[in-house]
Amino acid sequence: MFTDIHHHIIYGVDDGAPDFETAVQMLQKADQQGVRRIICTSHANPARSFFDADRYRMRLRKEQKYLQSQRINIQLAEGCEIMWMELVPRLLSEGQLLTLNASRYVLVEFYPDDKFRRIRSALESLCVAGYTPILAHAERYRALRPWRRLRELRTGLHMAVQMNADTIIHVPDLGLLSDRTPRHFLTEGLVDICATDSHNLTGRSCRMREAYRTLDRMFGAETAKEMCMVNPNCIWNDEIIG
Repeated sequence: MFTDIHHHIIYGVDDGAPDFETAVQMLQKADQQGVRRIICTSHANPARSFFDADRYRMRLRKEQKYLQSQRINIQLAEGCEIMWMELVPRLLSEGQLLTLNASRYVLVEFYPDDKFRRIRSALESLCVAGYTPILAHAERYRALRPWRRLRELRTGLHMAVQMNADTIIHVPDLGLLSDRTPRHFLTEGLVDICATDSHNLTGRSCRMREAYRTLDRMFGAETAKEMCMVNPNCIWNDEIIG
């Protein structure tokens, strides 16, 4: 049903699932939420540490074997959430960092207080290198307030924008005195993908079904399907988002 392109479910490699038992519970939660495909986007911060792809893949295979043994209908694919630095395009080309399911798509994040010009320059660099950047949890960056900054980013750049499911769920509660930037991102059609960014079973759990229902209620079934199914499937299949 749903494809989740941003999920920290590989155990013991970042601040997501700490152990195999928790990863199993997170997989069970995703199954209950109707998620059928997950790109396992562990954090990669090349400025701080080496991304251990061998350890990551070993634990990915263990989780895949668990799903097969329990006949749980979820497919897992590799990927990572990359904290930007200037060496990222080179590290991607060398295979030291992972694109999403071996596609052209790269999930990239920034620090919340990074400047607009740095974000734009990074996205341009990835495009020039032949990748399609996906801006992870776009609602977090202070440089994208006012919301028109995101539209400016999208102009002339072949990129995609992801918003977290938890943010979408809370959008209806944003009052007049709140920072309504996430609502404007959605109402202006600037978000391509809803993903859970799930890290655990408590404060950052998988809530894809609830986010889908929120999108359906606020913007209609077509938008909900595009953000939770159609566009994420394009990324999974390395197809161009329409």
